[in-house]
Amino acid sequence: MYYEGLQRNGYTNNGQIMGDWIGREGKGGQGWITWHLSGNESIQVNARHQKVAKDFIPGSTTEIDPATGFYVNGGTTLNDVGFQAVKRLRNDFEISGNFTYEHWKAPIYLPGQQTVTTTTIKLTWYPERKVSF
Repeated sequence: MYYEGLQRNGYTNNGQIMGDWIGREGKGGQGWITWHLSGNESIQVNARHQKVAKDFIPGSTTEIDPATGFYVNGGTTLNDVGFQAVKRLRNDFEISGNFTYEHWKAPIYLPGQQTVTTTTIKLTWYPERKVSF
């Protein structure tokens, strides 16, 4: 369920999303699997593929292929894989992180295949409450 409270316009109707995450004339899928090591620890692996038709998003040129009638080098493609982990080191200390590798092609934006790699690490401390009422 998607709800937008601040920017109530765009691809929404009064804050409720009107479409899906792939968009019009798009095809794709995503999947993930999560292993719960304990109540506070988990490992997750995910993958996603998304493709928009070349006749929906034109290419970086207005040249049309006479054989297909579509724009040359149009459309977009996105593929990514990711890994997330949460590990409780002590009762009051946790480390979590993720790694994502993404490659995409959007000739209308940048020519050729582009690659993005993202890594984050988070340390969380849960202090013991020493104040009582």
